[in-house]
Amino acid sequence: MKKILLTSLMTFSLIFSVNAQQWIEDSSCNNKASAIMNEAITSIANLEHLMAVGMAKAALVVDKNCECAKLVLAAAASNNADWGSRSEKLKQINVSSLSNVEKAWYTLLSTSNENFEEAAKKALNNNPNSALIHWLNTGQDMEKNETFALKFPLLAAGAYNTMAYGYARDKKKKK
Repeated sequence: MKKILLTSLMTFSLIFSVNAQQWIEDSSCNNKASAIMNEAITSIANLEHLMAVGMAKAALVVDKNCECAKLVLAAAASNNADWGSRSEKLKQINVSSLSNVEKAWYTLLSTSNENFEEAAKKALNNNPNSALIHWLNTGQDMEKNETFALKFPLLAAGAYNTMAYGYARDKKKKK
């Protein structure tokens, strides 16, 4: 009986913790916009930037004060003149209303490439339970992506994508 009870409790705990996985748990957005934003970040992780832009704009319709939506727009910015630059998008964000994880993401989006790795490690030390900050620390490293996939299985599609491309590149090099 004890084994059944213990197994049931552990299973329930695992199901609850896996189902609760989100990129950003505490958001500057209302509940509806926050749900949209977590899907938008999944799109960014899967290199679906146009989808992420559409979702971010939808989140701003639902919650005009959803600063996280503006972070997604900045993250998806490119050299495309119609989208605007990342720095231009970052200037439109009210940083004081961001949650801690959102502020860390804002800082990373504002950080130059040469200083990114150090800033990402600092953000991870300050936000050790954040899926988003963990993902931003993975880069192209296969082991880090595998660790991310194990720790955040419901958010791991982008990590699996990176690993698939990495292994395919390695295979081509060996031929």
